[in-house]
Amino acid sequence: MKRSLFLFFVIFMVLFLCSSSYATAIYQLDDGTHENSVGLTSGGELFWANQFDVVGSDNIIESISIAWGAYTEGLAGYVYLWEDPNDDGNPTDRVLLTSLSVVAVNADTDILNTYDIVDQIVSGSFFVGASMIHNSGQYPASIDENASMGKSWIWASGVDEAIIDSFGLPGNWMIRANTSGPVVPEPNTLILFGAGLLGFAGATRRKLKK
Repeated sequence: MKRSLFLFFVIFMVLFLCSSSYATAIYQLDDGTHENSVGLTSGGELFWANQFDVVGSDNIIESISIAWGAYTEGLAGYVYLWEDPNDDGNPTDRVLLTSLSVVAVNADTDILNTYDIVDQIVSGSFFVGASMIHNSGQYPASIDENASMGKSWIWASGVDEAIIDSFGLPGNWMIRANTSGPVVPEPNTLILFGAGLLGFAGATRRKLKK
């Protein structure tokens, strides 16, 4: 009986791993529509970021998606993931978890470009952002002029971190954090598991009758 139970467990685990999928969640403030672009009047390195609070168990960030504003196609940029050590929603004391050098493409469109990062565990409050060094007349940060949520921030060299509302910019940045969640069995797996249990129970009863 122990041997049969062990074999059943092994078979079930193989089926479970082969037919399972990962539940994912997306942290976002935008509605998917690029409506305006923001940049520094005289050029320089601009930073912009959204603040989020972890929901449930969706705490493993695996990629960052961003729509870029109006700029020269193919410029280099960076995406960032920061933790908020005191969970106050203010990036002044942010701590860098990871950053990635990227090439900005699909300028001035609704297209969200996804960049994989090294998986990072976040808790409480965190920030996902980007930066780009640009010239005067370029506007790399894409904004969705939906109802402002007070969670989109902007800063630059010599310019302190501030929510974009304070500059008269309505809306939210088009930058998102994508998570990977726990393994969730698909319906076929559950059916196979139930059938296996019934088969095992039947085999056990036949053995007891002998």
